[in-house]
Amino acid sequence: MAMATILGITTVAASPASASAYSCTGYGYGYSWGYPSQFCGQTIGSGTYVQTAGAGFSAPIAWAGWLSNTRVRAEFYNNAGQLYWSATSSQQNGGSAVGAWKWYLYRYMQSGYVKYTLLSNGADIASVYQRIG
Repeated sequence: MAMATILGITTVAASPASASAYSCTGYGYGYSWGYPSQFCGQTIGSGTYVQTAGAGFSAPIAWAGWLSNTRVRAEFYNNAGQLYWSATSSQQNGGSAVGAWKWYLYRYMQSGYVKYTLLSNGADIASVYQRIG
């Protein structure tokens, strides 16, 4: 799996999946200091049918991955790269080293990919991508 860091935002190439996938990437100071702060996304379903979509973050050492006012954004794109469904979670106020959100979709999505993005104080922290269909 390919990974790149651009302007402090960590991204991971799309994981192959048929609507079910789980992928993670590191973020924050912990990632560079050897303490694996992780942001993970999970899509559960079969083919292009998606039951649930969700993502979360955790840091084994609070200072290494402590985030404030966090949210997660889920964006579904078709094979042409067009966004056709998105949602942003409620905000987890204050600071924390853990957080998770889930959407219950129970619907067919278009073939393409889903992008999960972790946000802290409105800034993109990390993203993971997963193939759909």
